[in-house]
Amino acid sequence: VKEKLGYSLGDTASHFVWDLVGFWLLIFYTDVFKISPAVAGWIMFAGSIWDAVVDPIVGIISDRTNTRWGKFRPYLLFGAIPYAILAVLAFTTPAFSPTGMIVYAAITCLLLRTAYAFVNLPYSSMSAVMTNDSNERAGLNTYRFISAYVGQFIVTGLALFFVAYFGQQGSDASLFSIIGDKGLRDSLEVDTAVGYQRTVILFAILSLVFFFITFITTKERIPAPKKQDSSISKDFKYLFKNQPWVVLTVVGVVSFIMFAMQNAAIAYKISNNMDELNVAVPQAAAPQVAEPVQQPAPASTNIPLNPSEPLVMPTVKKTVKVSDDGFDDFK
Repeated sequence: VKEKLGYSLGDTASHFVWDLVGFWLLIFYTDVFKISPAVAGWIMFAGSIWDAVVDPIVGIISDRTNTRWGKFRPYLLFGAIPYAILAVLAFTTPAFSPTGMIVYAAITCLLLRTAYAFVNLPYSSMSAVMTNDSNERAGLNTYRFISAYVGQFIVTGLALFFVAYFGQQGSDASLFSIIGDKGLRDSLEVDTAVGYQRTVILFAILSLVFFFITFITTKERIPAPKKQDSSISKDFKYLFKNQPWVVLTVVGVVSFIMFAMQNAAIAYKISNNMDELNVAVPQAAAPQVAEPVQQPAPASTNIPLNPSEPLVMPTVKKTVKVSDDGFDDFK
């Protein structure tokens, strides 16, 4: 259980940073960097294309790695630090010109995606070399995905509260006060650039710690075959002849496009509209409740204007009398 928990923290570490990218980086580009949505979208699209190029290369390199720590664990040890640093840089706002901001965003986005590939792909391959028992592998992945959802829940649910907390100006409100008091949140003066940067620093540090815990608590037990075909050209040849892999790849591409669009839309919805909805719904409902008493009824109805008189409802053929205490008595 200890090893499974330690292994699972690696996915929490990945989600602590990567969900900040998936949910909030696009809105950070448009709202903080002031990059146009079209350009910001192209930067994210270029990053996805870059992933398609880098991921196979990282897979080839990691699969041919052999050290005293194993094939994949060293990438957690040595890849976590640049991953955390690049995450902070991606959410840091430099004093550049508009063109400079676009170039900076594109470079840091591509570098961060590269660092993520060098950490997450080897991590995802670890369960295959930790045990050859299929039940144990299933258990490892069960723990892993539970921890992944926990990390995602924390980031998507609390990130904007942390931004408000770390970015507040001229106030020392506690995090719990900001979370629980909408009026306080609305009254805060927030430097979002500072808030995002400090929030990412927090999650990057946690991610770094969790990756180190994963490295320490896990062990690769399945050695690589002594005679392993190392031809990259043959790897790609066998890969594209594998029809199930081709089908899964197409499904994966379509699914991730859908998730990327969904995540971006959810982020903008939460950031820009949720507080307005929370205020508008009760205010819009109140006049509708009072409207029959406050305004004259249409001539086609049999509802009297005097609330002390019986209200004849022709559709249900019942009499409703509004008593002095404000409750309706049905007869």
